[in-house]
Amino acid sequence: MAKLKNFIDKVKKTNPSADVLKLEAVYDFIMNLSDSEPDLSVAEEVLKLKPDLSSVIAAMLYPVIEKIDHESKKITDLVDPDSVKLLSYVKRLKGISYNVEVTDPETIRAMFIAMAKDLRVILIMLCSMVVISSKLGELDEAECDKFAFRAMNIFVPIAARLGIYEIKHRLEDNAFKYINTEQFKIISDQLKKFGQKKAGYIKEIRNILTEFLKENDIEGFVDGRIKSIYSIYRKMKLKNKSSIDDLFDIVAMRIVLPTQYSADNNETVEHLYRVLGLIHGKWTPMQNRFKDYIAVPKPNGYQSLHTTVLGIAPDFSEQPVEIQIRSERMHREAELGIATHWIYEESGSHYRIDSAKSNPAQKNRLAWLSGLKDVKAFEGIFDGTDIINAFEDRIFALTPKGDVKDLSVGSTVIDFAYAIHTDIGHKASMAKANGISVPLSYEIKNGDIIEVVLKPKPAPKVEWLGFVKTDGARSRIKSWVKSQHNDYNFKNGREIINKYLERSGMNTLDDSFSILKTYDGRLLSLAQRKKLVEDVGNGAILIKNFIKKLFPQNVTVKHGVVPKISVSKKLKSVKKTASDNQVFIGGESGLPIKFAKCCSPKRGDDIAGYVTTYGHITVHKTACKFWKNSISKRMVEASWSLFDAPKDKKYTVKIVVEVKNRIGLLRDIASVIAGMNINIVDVVFIERKDDFVKRVFVLEFSDYSQVDALMDKLENISDVMKVYVQPSSKS
Repeated sequence: MAKLKNFIDKVKKTNPSADVLKLEAVYDFIMNLSDSEPDLSVAEEVLKLKPDLSSVIAAMLYPVIEKIDHESKKITDLVDPDSVKLLSYVKRLKGISYNVEVTDPETIRAMFIAMAKDLRVILIMLCSMVVISSKLGELDEAECDKFAFRAMNIFVPIAARLGIYEIKHRLEDNAFKYINTEQFKIISDQLKKFGQKKAGYIKEIRNILTEFLKENDIEGFVDGRIKSIYSIYRKMKLKNKSSIDDLFDIVAMRIVLPTQYSADNNETVEHLYRVLGLIHGKWTPMQNRFKDYIAVPKPNGYQSLHTTVLGIAPDFSEQPVEIQIRSERMHREAELGIATHWIYEESGSHYRIDSAKSNPAQKNRLAWLSGLKDVKAFEGIFDGTDIINAFEDRIFALTPKGDVKDLSVGSTVIDFAYAIHTDIGHKASMAKANGISVPLSYEIKNGDIIEVVLKPKPAPKVEWLGFVKTDGARSRIKSWVKSQHNDYNFKNGREIINKYLERSGMNTLDDSFSILKTYDGRLLSLAQRKKLVEDVGNGAILIKNFIKKLFPQNVTVKHGVVPKISVSKKLKSVKKTASDNQVFIGGESGLPIKFAKCCSPKRGDDIAGYVTTYGHITVHKTACKFWKNSISKRMVEASWSLFDAPKDKKYTVKIVVEVKNRIGLLRDIASVIAGMNINIVDVVFIERKDDFVKRVFVLEFSDYSQVDALMDKLENISDVMKVYVQPSSKS
């Protein structure tokens, strides 16, 4: 039982109040289950992360977890409910980690985080991967390669994202040994020679820096380490070097100072910058080798000051020395990342950050995990469904200060702004991505640094609802808009509708909103029309849905969105007797109609409807004298259905683009058009004045919805000022 006693002693060092009797009972249970001495290697790795007792128990049971029914009375009597819950999560993930095919590592990583539901499960899984990776030589070659690939592509990035570098480096080196055996051996051999050649190097530098701290009455300690084999390999590959002798940052010296706090319990860092200044005053800093990861932490929360100096040791005066300066808190987190400063609630099932000692890096990691766990992608994962598609991927963007925000793929600047704070979203006016101006509808990419420029007062726009991705942003926009008075929403709706009408080459709203008389196949009263405008203004109706219901796709032909040549020229040669279901009235087909005998419209003619005093609808040619002389308020939109039109029909549209000219702008516009598989028939130069240019793009569309989608994309191009359809000369 010496093995158990030794293990319990280690547990009590990190958790003095641990229930020893429970640990002994679990140990006996494993021994009876497997008829052999329990394997505690995973549990011992977990102990390095200072876990709670439930995590220790789950880690002890990890090697035999496949044999355990976590819902059985034996288990529920043996351990507490929190341990049972952890066991169920760990059992699920262990099965997935061995069986899933890694065709999309990024999605799999996100799925693992989400499925864990509890940070402790991920920590146990990472520790188990370290143990297995250290024993890869015991597996056959195919299994070695398979596991090494999984470790490098799934678990190493998770460890890095959580800032647990000690696990990250060990996993990398163990996996690299089998992924690239030749390079691993070359670098290992070179490191042995390096150690023999410069045996006193680290010791001498450490002594000099320790004496330097004493001379300046600075409390702290100095540590030095040789970087991991895989990180050295990456540096050699990046710099195209063949020997580690050509690298000068294989050794990193660390100066670790006590963590200091202000009166309000926030960590202060002035003493770290003071030491940096003293080092630069005594030794020569190398240009472009200073990195401030305290002011701007890495996305995973890593914080430290990095500098490289010359002349630090007489015997190695030409050898550059990399020095890292950090607090004890930063040092712990550089090794253990999110596993530091975690306090487990009494129930054990929930955990939170120690707010008294927390920092933005930890909060970023917590937000990242919480965002992933909120996604409901767990149902059906274990019953044969496609695991790869079970989890929607995420993206990570940074504020200029280095705070990380986790968002759904496709999220825009507005989603990002609201993820920071509601006020930031409400006041968003302009934005920059990586220093370049972008529209608020810009879709954020992984790693983008987003800067949001604010207005003095909140003024979110209802049009944002048309492109925001996240529910949080959408609900906050709607909430603000609905809180405004009706007059504001009515005015806002009118402006939005007029903007889209102008863009499509149509007449804007008049005082009686006559263009809205027929909407979605219904005849509206004036009061209903006003309510419709207000609903657009308050976001109850999205403008794109409104336009589709107001003008069904083939009705817009008459208004110039698709010039008449696209339909009339091709269909006049095939005129035939018309029927009710061949005509749309206000977007609705199948309505009872009569064809006027005065002009006898045939398919292919430009048509319109007239509501008689008895409520019937008569269809006329638009050239009919009777229709032209009719009462305007009784006129309704009408058009032919295209159900029997050729599938390869193309519709020619003239899109006007007004721009502030710059080099490459025409290329950017053409690239967007080509990206939507739209053919450019012609480009006509209309006007140029100073740097203002107006061009007409004659384009072929296969679908009416492409027109609006293209104009949206063109409006988002930098320096494009206005985009609209050139109205038909007859409209």
